[in-house]
Amino acid sequence: MSDLARLQAGFQSAVLDGDTAFEQDIVSTARVDARRRVDIYSQAYRLRLIEVLQENYPGLHVLLGTDRFATLARRYVEATPSTYRSARWYGGGLADFVEQCIDTESRTLLIEMARTDWAMGLAFDAADTASITADELASVSPGQWGALVFDFHPSLQRLDLLYDTPPMRGRLVAGESVDAPEPRDAPRAWTFWRMALRVHYRSLDVDEALALDAAREGAPFADLCAGLTEWIDEQNAPMRAVELLKQWLVDGMITRFRMTGA
Repeated sequence: MSDLARLQAGFQSAVLDGDTAFEQDIVSTARVDARRRVDIYSQAYRLRLIEVLQENYPGLHVLLGTDRFATLARRYVEATPSTYRSARWYGGGLADFVEQCIDTESRTLLIEMARTDWAMGLAFDAADTASITADELASVSPGQWGALVFDFHPSLQRLDLLYDTPPMRGRLVAGESVDAPEPRDAPRAWTFWRMALRVHYRSLDVDEALALDAAREGAPFADLCAGLTEWIDEQNAPMRAVELLKQWLVDGMITRFRMTGA
């Protein structure tokens, strides 16, 4: 190992694990000794990651309050060193961490808020891809519709939530007061996506949620129609599928269509 590589490895161990062996490579002065110099970097590393988590989880930050969020974030930083070149992607496991380490009546809401924060961040930062319009489907002959499959915008995210967390998040981040929410008896489906540099979200009926999930997994249009017959009679299922498809096109969710196997 070269001297530079040894110093880099020692510095990393000192910052992440508190390894004191690296202090022998640091010059002490009358004002600041080696341990204090290393500690400055160690604390700066943790404070920066806590700041990143606060930026990535604005809803959870407001919901918990600054002090409780800082405590949670510091615990997460200690348990989860960053492995990313860009700090933007740090913190994707925070919702799972909340699920493991928090045991309060508001635990489910906190988990959902964390998942919503992360989903909206992913939607905002996803790659930019042009969406198609309904006019572009006009060239498809009726006999080909059953084999149509669709590609969706990279920003599209899906969550199932017991609380109406997305609109609640919007009010919290805007500084508005929010009444104590009540959970639903069963989760509601939500989708998030970016259009015109803005993240949008809306709740989904059960049939749309399952159709959207199936379409994203590559199910052809004929299978979407067949799946909808669980809620709609066979004669009207194709019309409902077309209605959903039109909404996805209006929302800018679809980027490409092709035939099965193409």
